[in-house]
This record gives sequence, C-alpha cells and structure tokens, in this order.
Amino acid sequence: RGGIHPKGELYKYQLEKKFQPEKTIKISGTVKNSITNENVEAIVLVSDPILGKINYLAHTKNEFGTFETLLNAKKEYMFHVYADGYSHVYKLFNEEDTKEDQYIEFLIFPEVSVILNMFDKEELWQLDGQITVKTKNGKDVNCTEQFNYKGQRQLTLPVGVDYTISVTAKDYLENELDLALSNIILFDEFIRDIELVPVKRDIEVYVTDISTNNPLNASVELFDKRERKFSPKIVQGIIGLYQITLREGEAFDVEVRGPRGFAFKHTEINLDVDRNLSRLLVELQPLMRKVPIQLDNINFESNSADLMEYSFKELDRVVVLLTENPDIHVEIMAHTDDVGSDKFNNVLADKRAKSVVEYLVISGIRSDRLVAKGYGETTPIVANDSDKNRALNRRVEMKILDENDSDFMIEERIIEE
Repeated sequence: RGGIHPKGELYKYQLEKKFQPEKTIKISGTVKNSITNENVEAIVLVSDPILGKINYLAHTKNEFGTFETLLNAKKEYMFHVYADGYSHVYKLFNEEDTKEDQYIEFLIFPEVSVILNMFDKEELWQLDGQITVKTKNGKDVNCTEQFNYKGQRQLTLPVGVDYTISVTAKDYLENELDLALSNIILFDEFIRDIELVPVKRDIEVYVTDISTNNPLNASVELFDKRERKFSPKIVQGIIGLYQITLREGEAFDVEVRGPRGFAFKHTEINLDVDRNLSRLLVELQPLMRKVPIQLDNINFESNSADLMEYSFKELDRVVVLLTENPDIHVEIMAHTDDVGSDKFNNVLADKRAKSVVEYLVISGIRSDRLVAKGYGETTPIVANDSDKNRALNRRVEMKILDENDSDFMIEERIIEE
C-alpha cells in the first residue's frame, strides 16, 4: 500500500504474495435454443469440479439470454447450464482456459430424437409396428414420427417429460419401454431396441388312411413359406397325431409321408388366412393300381411343356416316393382344359407328361418304371365353365401300373395290409 511519510515524503509498500488479491477474469456469454437460435432464460451454475462447491449461481436475462460472472483466474471451473424443458450442458474450464476473459455461447435443445428399433424376440428379424407414446400419467403424445427403414422409426419428443412408448404389431404381444426425459439430458439422440414376442397357436396334425380312417405313423415336415427359416418343433403323441406350436400369421408347406405303400401328401397351413384352425386332417391314399393320385403345384409355361421352377418341389416328392417303393411302375397322366382344339390339347398333354417323366429320369428313377401319357381335355374333374374350374382341370396325375398287365385291370394294393 502507499501513504505519506511523517516527513511529508510519499512511500509505497509491496504486500507479500500470499496477501495479494488474486487476479479475476470475466466469463460471460449467452444461452440459446439450438434449434431456433433464440435466447433462453436459463440457470448458470459454476462450481469447483473436484469439491463440488458452488462458486456462482445466476439466471440469464430473459430478453437477452446473457450471463456474466467474475471468477479467480487460473483455476478450474465446471459450468452447468440448464432450463425447464431443455437439455443440460456441462463444460469444464481448465487453468489454461481461465487466464483471460472468456465469452461463450451455450446451446441447449428442447427436444430429442429417439431411434426405435423393433425386432422379433425369437428370430431377431425386423418388424414394422404401430407406435403409441404417452406421458407417465397416461396422456397421449402426438410426436413427429419418421420412417427410416423396415423395423426402425425415428421419433421427436420434447425434453422435460417422462414417456412410455408402446409398440404393437399384428400377431405379436404388445411391448413397451420407459424413456425418462425429465432428468438431466445431455444428448439429443437416443437409440432404443424393443423386442416383440410372437403370439402362438397349438395345432394338431392327424394322419389317417383315407380308405379305412385308421391312424398312421407318418413323417411330418413343415417348411416356412415366407422363407424366414422358422423351424417348428413337431411332437408325436398317439399314433397318427402330431402336435405343433406355430406362430400366428405364418404360413407353412406341410409334407406328410406315410409308411411304405402309401402316397405322400402335400398341403399347407396358413394361420394368417385361417384364424380358427386347431387340427389339420391329412388323409393318405394307399398305393393302389389304377387309382390316380393328383400331384399338386405341377405347372408349365403357357401353351408349353416347359416345367415352371416351383413344380420341382412336388416332383422331388415323387422321386422320394418311387425311391422308397422300388417295385412300383407308374403312369404320368397330363390333362388340359378345353381351350384350344382337341388335337392341340392332346399333343400338349402328351408333351407335358413326357417332360415330367424326363425330370424323374434325370433325378435317378429308371425310365423302364415310367410311362408318359397325355389325355388332353378328355377327362375333366369339373365342368370347364369358369377360369377357376379350367385351372383345376389342368393337372398332372400319377397312376400305379402292373408291369405285367398292359390292360391295367388289377386293382389290388401294392402292400397288403
């Protein structure tokens, strides 16, 4: 300090360093809405980052969103900025930052983006679900929803409220998650996964002999028609009864092969179409000579004998049947509808029967066990009076032959019961 000496002379005195006042700096700035860039009335709290002691607490001025504080220089401070309905900001000022005055702009946001990924809990494939958002007290929230891609939605929700997000999807149980946005919010994006449990139904498959109604032991296989690779477990109960738990809304090809001496059966279970199905009756036909067995899903290109690719599955079942019953000989019978001349239909049917035989031979069946014959439009199973009926008449059948009887007059079972 300075003063006047008793003799009238000026003098000064240098305080010891420990008694000298610390240098102060001014840290000022504004708080703004990060979306609109408007000033926000907020709370600015400055504390010691180690001890947590509050050094400064103030509100920004509403009309300007500004704040100003004097702090000791060359020290560490933690700034915490927040406002009702907005996010929080923490910023650490180290000793290098507080050598000189500072001006800083704090940006806080009033809403967050929530990316919601929806999955099947068992198979983990992505789902498109319906989303409902409510506050914790049950009030509906109309939030902005954006579609990103299958199984993902992006929601925009205001900060400062706790939410419950519910997801529903056809044939799945509803699930929900809680999202707390009333606490300290530091990030403007949240990613959440939600898994839905599929609704399931118990189905019984009952396999019988079509001629006696007696139950049969059989091989039952299901193939997912939607190619999602879902493989249901099949549990056999009493003879002929098979129990399966399937997912609602799914569709399956069902392939049933009975004991030796019986034809196979291909059918389907579609739980999306049949909402009440609980038991599927599958009747297997004994392999009898002169009794046609219709082959399903054998189709050709229009006015052509070229097999369509999806016919191969059914023909592969015929290959298995003929392999498991090596003593039988069969006639492949092709039929047409009444569109076109008799001559054209006869030739077309004959070519189609030969195409089927060719496929079987390529697949390993001896050609001397096979006969191809086209019947044209001569043996319809329904009247050719509608497109639907004509489609039924365009078919391929298989008939067991007796290799020693060219008139095919024997009507006995291949395997005696």
